[in-house]
Amino acid sequence: MAPIRATSGAVRRLATAAAAAAAEATPPARTFVAIVGGGPVGLYLSLLLSRYGVPHVLAERARAPSQHPRAHLINTRTMELLRQVGLEDGVHAASPPPDSWRRFVYAESVLGAQIAAVDHLALPSARRLAEASPSRLSHLALPKLQAQLGAAAERAARTLGYATILSGAEVTAVAPAPGAVGARDGSAPMRVALALAGGGTHELACEHVIGADGASSLVRRAARIALTSGGLSRGERAARLASAGAQREGRGVGQGDAGAEGDGPLVLQHFESVHFRCADLAPLLRARRAPAALARVGARADGAGGPTAAAGTGERPPLARASSRGAQPGAANAHEAALAPQEAMLYFVFNRAAIAVLVAHDIEEGEWVAQLPTFPLALPGTPHAPPAPRAREHVEALLRACIGGPPSLRLSVEAVRPWRMAAAVASRLSSAPAECAPGAEGRMHLVGDAAHQFPPAGGFGMNTGMADAHNLAWRLALAHRALAVDGASDGGRGGRRERAADGASAALCEWRADEAGASRLLASYAAERLPAARIAAATSVDNFDRGLRVPAALGLPHAAARGLASAVEGAVGAVAAVAPRLHAALPAAAAQRALDALMGVGLASLRLLPSAAAGAAGGDAATATHAAGSGARDGGGGGSGGGGVLWSALGGWGRQRVLAARREVESMAALPLLFPRIELGTCYDLPTRPTAAPNAAVGRVAANTEEAAGVAERADGVEQYVESTRPGARMPHAWLLRVGTGARGAAGAAICHPPRGGVTMVAAPASPSLGEMCSTLDLFNLRADGVSEPQFVLIVDGAHAPRWARAAARLRPAHAALVRLVAICAADDSAAAAAAAAASGAPNGPHGGGGGDAGARDVAPETYVDVYGKWARVRQLQKEPH
Repeated sequence: MAPIRATSGAVRRLATAAAAAAAEATPPARTFVAIVGGGPVGLYLSLLLSRYGVPHVLAERARAPSQHPRAHLINTRTMELLRQVGLEDGVHAASPPPDSWRRFVYAESVLGAQIAAVDHLALPSARRLAEASPSRLSHLALPKLQAQLGAAAERAARTLGYATILSGAEVTAVAPAPGAVGARDGSAPMRVALALAGGGTHELACEHVIGADGASSLVRRAARIALTSGGLSRGERAARLASAGAQREGRGVGQGDAGAEGDGPLVLQHFESVHFRCADLAPLLRARRAPAALARVGARADGAGGPTAAAGTGERPPLARASSRGAQPGAANAHEAALAPQEAMLYFVFNRAAIAVLVAHDIEEGEWVAQLPTFPLALPGTPHAPPAPRAREHVEALLRACIGGPPSLRLSVEAVRPWRMAAAVASRLSSAPAECAPGAEGRMHLVGDAAHQFPPAGGFGMNTGMADAHNLAWRLALAHRALAVDGASDGGRGGRRERAADGASAALCEWRADEAGASRLLASYAAERLPAARIAAATSVDNFDRGLRVPAALGLPHAAARGLASAVEGAVGAVAAVAPRLHAALPAAAAQRALDALMGVGLASLRLLPSAAAGAAGGDAATATHAAGSGARDGGGGGSGGGGVLWSALGGWGRQRVLAARREVESMAALPLLFPRIELGTCYDLPTRPTAAPNAAVGRVAANTEEAAGVAERADGVEQYVESTRPGARMPHAWLLRVGTGARGAAGAAICHPPRGGVTMVAAPASPSLGEMCSTLDLFNLRADGVSEPQFVLIVDGAHAPRWARAAARLRPAHAALVRLVAICAADDSAAAAAAAAASGAPNGPHGGGGGDAGARDVAPETYVDVYGKWARVRQLQKEPH
């Protein structure tokens, strides 16, 4: 499929076409899974279930996706998950080039004097991530990613026939069927009521309901699952609630969000999210150059951090040679970094008019979002409601102050949406017998924002939700195969029942044919993903605190702002108690205006900082000139040419504030972009025998092997990923070459074609030919042209492949179809490669995943060559104590 261009017009056309097709779809009477919500997580889950051959219906309330960008960072692990379904290249092709988003900039304004900037892709953490994965993180506005996922899910629904995708279909109720007894009598235990786009209604019978319906999830309420304040301990939560920096707020979230086991979300801050367009910024940013004296964190004069071999490993990541759109870590040297254009992903802006974060979703297209903090007051006698958005004229004035461009700059405000930043994690991820209605236990599951909400700092929200969907999909696929032996769960679609007779399906039916077995399998979803969500919540809250360090260093602590709001609330409360008539006569907006005026007094001190930035930068001429202009514009209080008495008295204070803020950035104490340990190092540490109870605390998430010793390697202000082969860890990445396909090169070498181009000459065995390069992670990819059966991948040493093949041949044929045998040989071990290739005979599936003929009865090994020796080093990890 040709990559989808990342233009707003293309996204709208694609979304409109998909919505029109989905609006005309007719839902079946029954299916195996009902997915409520068609955001990125719901669409990805639908795509996975289609590839696994699981009948399902996805119902999305909106007729067309929102074009208001929200999530935008797609981390390394999520790109690996997209790679498994063939979407990685399309996402990179649609994303802006990495040079436009690799930085965070701290400045007076987007075009104004800078305090500091961080090039995150030049840090050692980026290089280590590049060596640890075949994928690279990306930066793509949510509407564009959702368009890619929606197109893929719709295409899979048409070609494979297992999905019905509905838009404009609102789920109005979720409940167990009357007298539900599960699959034993052939009846589906759950009922989902739909209000269709055409105005009619429909009742859908299903086995499982997945809540991918966002923060105000109806499925979560139907399952009676409470929300808790994330991964904070009781003491941490109490300390935050006692401070002026957070509020516990269950109001407005929905009944059932707080309860005996849920204390409700921890609200950290309110914002207005302003979606605006300003294409005029692109040429201005390209024309600007960073003053050489300003802080540029991350670049190294020796060029370290670039796409080079890991020290002493010889591993050469092919992706660094190839993709022109994917994130490439590293800068050539400090001089080049200092002269780089001032394009960035995030601009942290501090000036007299506003403190804001501007997110550049696509600088070239001019698509931006500004996050403007607000402090809505909770006043006596005033009903609690989201604050009304500010007037468009006021918002545009704030945006112009944040940009700092000429008055002729063309700018259009697309939308203004108030929202609250909160930390919340569901107390369970699946319905439990003690809480839900009889018959629904273990039948309702939460993913994405329905299961957890995080502060956006760190980008964990959507990325954690995608991991939820990936973790749940294969469990649902196994449960479907287990319960499909009698054809009861074919989703009402004729012609699907015969699938239970093929090798893999029959084996799975024998393996977990009972309802209790399927329940135990699905229970492990919550046991794995709930601790991971709590870790992400705690890290996101910590990231929010790290984001406050720079404004605090500039003399604007967040607690002071919250204290002012509390003081105004207290004053109004006192007036209401002493003089109720006076309080009734005062307009409700007067208190908010008073708070805004007090906030303005605090922001006035920022008038000194542009000049201070010039002084701290060593008097750089360009910066000093801009600062002087800013000072004149603001009334002459700053700037080297118009400082007057005020600058003489307070200029030293301003310089110290800027230097303190710069130290926060240079020391990597401020907000990071990369979190290697959390992205790749999550390890599901489960006991040998899981419990049958859904959501039981049967496990925890360990970061990786270092956790046992209480030691975590840190660099660039974050914990680093360390490869591990302990049970529950992510498969370590190593580049492999498939034996048995491809053409021979000259002089006993093979011409290898790494992903996305590039040619490398490597030593090759004397006998079998070598083919396309792939990663060990590609062994789990799903077929794009058909259904992939869930399989267990057994990786063995090439020299032992014949022995394993003979052992697998003694399995019952149906059980043998569950196993995919992969033999990995050293590059210089031609004998092992030949033996493994001889044992292969007819391989049981391409490296693209899932096995070719689902009815195959032999477990013939697929043979790969460890071209760089990385897999040999991975195997040594097995000998280390866990």
